[in-house]
Amino acid sequence: MSGNKSVIWMAGLVLVLALLACNFGARRPVSISTNSLPLDTPGVSFEPSSTETQEETQPPPTETSTPLPVTDTPGVPTSTPTLQSPLVTTTAYCWSGPTDKTLKFELISSIQAGTHVQLLGRGIVDGWWIVRNPRYNDPCWIQQEYVQIDPLYDLSTLKTFAVPPTPTPTP
Repeated sequence: MSGNKSVIWMAGLVLVLALLACNFGARRPVSISTNSLPLDTPGVSFEPSSTETQEETQPPPTETSTPLPVTDTPGVPTSTPTLQSPLVTTTAYCWSGPTDKTLKFELISSIQAGTHVQLLGRGIVDGWWIVRNPRYNDPCWIQQEYVQIDPLYDLSTLKTFAVPPTPTPTP
C-alpha cells in the first residue's frame, strides 16, 4: 500500500514541476497591434508602446481633408432591399394570349405555385402579365391574380403587349 502512495506522490510532484516549468497561469505582457483589432472592441484596452506610438502616430488632419459623412450606426449592418422576381402564388396556366369568353388562345403550359418568373410586360387587356415561360423560355400570358409582384418593382418600365392574332383552328 505504501508503494502505491509513493507512486501517486511522485506523479503529483512531476505534474506540479511540469506546470511550473511552463509558467502555467503566469500573466505575460501581450503585444497588440492597433491594426489587429478595431478600437471599439468591447473588453479590450490598448496602451501602445513607445515604439508603436512613434511609428503609428498619424499627423493631425489638415484643413484640406474632407470629412467622411456618417451614414450608418457603427456595428449595425445595413441591408439594401433586393428586388425579388415575381412569384406565381397559385398553379396557373400560361397561354399564348389572353383567354376569356370571347378570346380563345392556345394553352402553352402550367406554372407551379412557388415558381419565380421573369416579368416581360403587361398585356393590353387588363388583368394579364406577360412572363418568360420557365418551361419553354418563350413569352406567355398569365392572369394577374396568380402573380405576386414585389412592391419595389418598377412597373412603369414594362412593355405593353398587344393581343396576338388568334390562332386559326385546323379542320
